[in-house]
Amino acid sequence: MSSPGSVSALIEFVGLPGSGKSTIAAALMDALRARGYGVIDANVSIRSQRKWSGGLQRLACAAAFTARNPLSAGRAASLVKESGQKSVNDVRAVLTNLLCKCRTMGDAGHRGGVWVSDEGVLHAVWSVVYRSTMAEGVPTAAVRVIRDIVPKHWIVVRLDVGSDTALQRLRTRTGRQNRLARDTNGGKTAYENAAAAMRTVQTVIDEVSRLEPRSVTVINVSNQDGASAAKVAERITARLTELW
Repeated sequence: MSSPGSVSALIEFVGLPGSGKSTIAAALMDALRARGYGVIDANVSIRSQRKWSGGLQRLACAAAFTARNPLSAGRAASLVKESGQKSVNDVRAVLTNLLCKCRTMGDAGHRGGVWVSDEGVLHAVWSVVYRSTMAEGVPTAAVRVIRDIVPKHWIVVRLDVGSDTALQRLRTRTGRQNRLARDTNGGKTAYENAAAAMRTVQTVIDEVSRLEPRSVTVINVSNQDGASAAKVAERITARLTELW
């Protein structure tokens, strides 16, 4: 077993909207810190120290990744282009987000500590698919992008939650995710489209795991039994300590 201070990894949560990614990621960071691990909140790490707006922070983050990794950035741009986004604004939004999340993954691969991301590069791929009109080519393109930058230890925590449970959680919220639960798109509810996009992301996870078995570990965790975030985080922590 490795000492907590020597562990280096990127832990990324993936799951449907309402599956509890942010809440459980926060609880996991607390649990790992309590055990002496050097935890880095990936969301905080990408924010500029300058007093810029969130949009400008993301643009700066995306530009930094592009400058350092032009080939990978070009592949990410091709992924978005092939996905057939519905508008120029959608192209800009999903590409900026994808490049920024790629930078986080790249940073995690070159720096020490345990990085935790509630919405990382896989969520960025989900966003591309969710807004796309031609998602068929996305899995292959996404695998190419991720393999360019995948860290030595990438742990994907897949949160399993039923659609009914997730929808119930979303309907108690306000803002964009609440609209996601009730909007319609092309004859389907927005949430059904979200679930279909997540199935595409699962295809990406499976393929990267097959191609990079030494780097990728997938942990499946149920979050539909009513357990608290702390309890779910403890389950994940137990699995992680077995790996480390």
